[in-house]
Amino acid sequence: MDFSIIKTGTAGAAALQYFNNRISNAKNMYYQLLPEELVAQAVEMGEGVLSDTGALVIDTGQFTGRSPKDRFIVKDDVTTTTVNWNDFNQPIEEKYFNGLFDKVMHYLEGKKLWVRDCAVCAKE
Repeated sequence: MDFSIIKTGTAGAAALQYFNNRISNAKNMYYQLLPEELVAQAVEMGEGVLSDTGALVIDTGQFTGRSPKDRFIVKDDVTTTTVNWNDFNQPIEEKYFNGLFDKVMHYLEGKKLWVRDCAVCAKE
């Protein structure tokens, strides 16, 4: 995969560098694919089918929704006063995050990864 389209100093470049340093399957990473490319790969891999209108249809099984109470943020000197701690933004100690992160990185070894730079926020 050619990552030369990523601008130096961007969040995307930093994330890819981080992944490249942590896992050995960077050759299996797909970065910022166009929607058409994502749909084609999903169909090719048997993850979904196209409807008669051309829309991608995927059966997610019994796990169809998000889990808002499964959102954890490392509580540190910065986030202590900048995060609205509530039922949805639950604190986690850095040592527990690092343990979970290492477990996820190990799980991802040798697997294909699709990376997308995204941002979400609430307009105030």
